Amino acid sequence: MDRPVIATISIGGRQWDSDVTTSLHIAERIAIHMKNLLSITKSMHCVSPLVVLVTCAVAHAHNHIGVDTQSGLFGDPIIVKAGYLANESIFSVSAGRLMYGGAIATYQVSQQLDQPGAHNGAYYGDDLFLTSDFYYATGRLNGGNFQWEIASVTPLSGGAGQLRWGAFDAGLTAFTASAFSESVTRLGRSFDSLVGDHNHDQAYAFTAAGTYDVTFVVWDSNGRYADSAPLTVRFDVIPAPGAFALVGLGCIKCARRRRL
Repeated sequence: MDRPVIATISIGGRQWDSDVTTSLHIAERIAIHMKNLLSITKSMHCVSPLVVLVTCAVAHAHNHIGVDTQSGLFGDPIIVKAGYLANESIFSVSAGRLMYGGAIATYQVSQQLDQPGAHNGAYYGDDLFLTSDFYYATGRLNGGNFQWEIASVTPLSGGAGQLRWGAFDAGLTAFTASAFSESVTRLGRSFDSLVGDHNHDQAYAFTAAGTYDVTFVVWDSNGRYADSAPLTVRFDVIPAPGAFALVGLGCIKCARRRRL
């Protein structure tokens, strides 16, 4: 592959969307998921082989938005930037909105979480990463601790869903949220990117289908830098047909008995 793609990996009835840039990256992702699934099917006494399906569709894959300041001096406003990497130059920030090639950047969210607990069934994506590392070497971020506040979630269509931002665990099997759009506190609505940080297990989840404009404000919990101007990002949350379709030939009953 010579450009980023989204690879949908289906193993034993579970499905993940992973951003990949090389066939080796796909192999690494499959290895992680296979390790988890094989241990599960062994405990369920399934003997039929698991079927592995990988499909790729060209997309803007995952991309990053980051923070900078004008000079790094106390009181400088935080500046949200996009398009730092060469293969992300098509992204930009204009009039307080994230743009893609001159049009509104819209992230498709279709897969549903299948895990115990409060996030089960939520629609998740991992195409947008909130970062603070790209301009760290300039010294203009020294002394800051950068929080991405979910300032508002505006439904344009569909239900009035809520947004959670967080990360998957190391095995990519469970999502944990650290920022909740409905929280009554600013800290509770904020995803902590720290300083010089770049978390590739980062993800987000919506509680209901619909089209949403999500507005972020980046603030410094250390109090050195002033808040950023608001940045609005659009998400289109549409259930994927057959998102939970089983592809394991011999483990259908087992999978129905035990869902992760």
